[in-house]
Amino acid sequence: MSLLTTLLFCPKCSSPFDSDQYVPKVLRCGHTYCGTCLHHTSKCPNCKSSVGKVSELPANLMLIELASKRSENKDGIDKEKEKDVTYFCAQHIGEIFRFTCEQCYRDICRECALTEHQEHPRSDLNSSALHERLREEAIVALSQAKARARALDIASKAAEHARVDMLAKRQQLEAEVGAAIQRIRQVVDLRETALLREVNEICQKKALALGAQAEQLHNSFLQVNSACESAERGLSKPGAVASVLKALREMYLPERPMLPEHSVADVSFFSAADNALLQDIARTGRIIDSATVPLKCTTSGDGLRAAITNVRNVFTVQARDTAGTAVKRGGDLFRADIKGPGECALQLTDEGDGTYTVSFVPGESGAHVVSVFLRDMHIAGSPFSVRVIAPSFAGQFVRRLGAKGKGDDQFDHPDGVAVSPLGELYVCDEHNHRIQVFRAADGTHLRNFGSHGTGSGQFHRPCDIAIAYSREVYVCDNGNHRISVFDPSGTFLFDFGGKGAELGYFDNPWAVAVSPAGEIFVCDWGNRRIQVFDNGGVFLRSFSHRLPNGPSLQPTGIVVSLDYQVFVADSASSCIHVFQTDGQHLRTFGSEGQGDGQLCAPRGMAVSSDNTLFVCDGKNHRIQAFRADGKFLGKFGGYGSAEGLFSGPMDVCCLPDGRLVVSEWSTHRVQLFE
Repeated sequence: MSLLTTLLFCPKCSSPFDSDQYVPKVLRCGHTYCGTCLHHTSKCPNCKSSVGKVSELPANLMLIELASKRSENKDGIDKEKEKDVTYFCAQHIGEIFRFTCEQCYRDICRECALTEHQEHPRSDLNSSALHERLREEAIVALSQAKARARALDIASKAAEHARVDMLAKRQQLEAEVGAAIQRIRQVVDLRETALLREVNEICQKKALALGAQAEQLHNSFLQVNSACESAERGLSKPGAVASVLKALREMYLPERPMLPEHSVADVSFFSAADNALLQDIARTGRIIDSATVPLKCTTSGDGLRAAITNVRNVFTVQARDTAGTAVKRGGDLFRADIKGPGECALQLTDEGDGTYTVSFVPGESGAHVVSVFLRDMHIAGSPFSVRVIAPSFAGQFVRRLGAKGKGDDQFDHPDGVAVSPLGELYVCDEHNHRIQVFRAADGTHLRNFGSHGTGSGQFHRPCDIAIAYSREVYVCDNGNHRISVFDPSGTFLFDFGGKGAELGYFDNPWAVAVSPAGEIFVCDWGNRRIQVFDNGGVFLRSFSHRLPNGPSLQPTGIVVSLDYQVFVADSASSCIHVFQTDGQHLRTFGSEGQGDGQLCAPRGMAVSSDNTLFVCDGKNHRIQAFRADGKFLGKFGGYGSAEGLFSGPMDVCCLPDGRLVVSEWSTHRVQLFE
């Protein structure tokens, strides 16, 4: 069929134009479609302009005439006559078709070529080369369409098979549900029979006993009543009173219980956890309608990107349906396995909301393969290739802050350090009796707050600082024996404590920490204890600990991890004690010495996001890293004043990007490491 002949068919439904059912109608926009198609739409299928009333649209008489001629020659079109036919453009009156637009695949007139098709490539209307090329393209397109048709046929048959399987599955599930409920009914019926039998036996036994008791009591009543009548008769006879009294006193009266031996209150029906049992029965069974498509599921978390040996690495799987939308409930069959050079502890959790948590602790570094399955199929990207590395604690020096002095960015014995959720670094400038604040990312000085004194918001040797998740700043004001609280800008809010040995008071408080729950933990150094307060400064509890035959606790550093373990540095015993937040002692690690894992006068500590504990090993002039269970991981530093060395490190904190900040008291500086 030539391109001209294609004009005789409706571009939308491909029906041949005629003067009856498929009348070609010319829209206001110039495009032509059959009246049947236009009756089912309000907009032009091509340019989306309004159709209006179809009955008022003019018919394309030229196309009707051409269609009539084609119908007359449908058994064998006279190709020579077809060549001689002049075709007119329906859009531009009086213009005949002269070209074929190679981009739009339609014949166009001269006006069309100068307007809407101006930028399109075109060829002469009767170009045999163009028609041959289009024919070849049509053959390729036809082949692709046939392939698509075959694929659709296969897919439709697969869908039909799935429909039949689903109906069969319904019958299977109905049978399984019926069988499961029937088993419950049988168990309940058997239990009912047993309980009723027990009720009958107990009540019958007690009823017989009560009957025997009633008969015995009645016989006793008759005996006593007869004796009483005889005594009354004897009392009426002169000289018989004494003998009657003696007879009454000597009369045998068996001691029998006057109350029934049993009562209905003795027997009752007890159903342990009745409501819970009913709820369990009500929840018996579950129909899992899984919409999860494993190849659409996604993962998130660092566990698949930066896994580290001997720490808990975590990632999350989000179940998704065929459209990629997150599934909001769990219950899918979920499993995973990890293959690597060494043992790897693996834990899987169905969170119940469509997410599944995978946590693993690899014991060896190297290449690992992590496979994750939902509904026994790999999720998207599985198996994953994960490179597990052993953490390096070389402590690469990045920059230093400060020098001795009283100006901004100068220190006089800096001590405690902490970083806020906004990335601001707070430093206790102890002998300048103030707090300095820097931008942690680049070390830019931002502001100071506090001054020397005993008034509200003043300090006397502030030695430690902690920042709550709600952004309140807690400062350990050592010389004033109190904790002062500020907002992030340094505005004073309140303080609590004071000099004393009573609970809620301090003797040289040395360090402060905030738990994830917002509780305030204070190292009460002089009173050798840890005190705990709520975020308003109200005393909650206190606790302490000492090693067997060791000195009393001398707490000089404290930190609370995200999993609520409290680490306390004990400088008297050169060790680290680990407690629960309620004060229960869990374990102790470290001992006095200079070897790996040994300590000498430990001070400030910090816990990283991967639960690594960093300890300022004061008199060994280094930072040591431990696992939460006390296993030594690494160290860096050494004695000296050069960059990267220490002279009595006092405190350490972890920045959000994983870098460490270490303060040094005697060298009046703060160093940043990565």
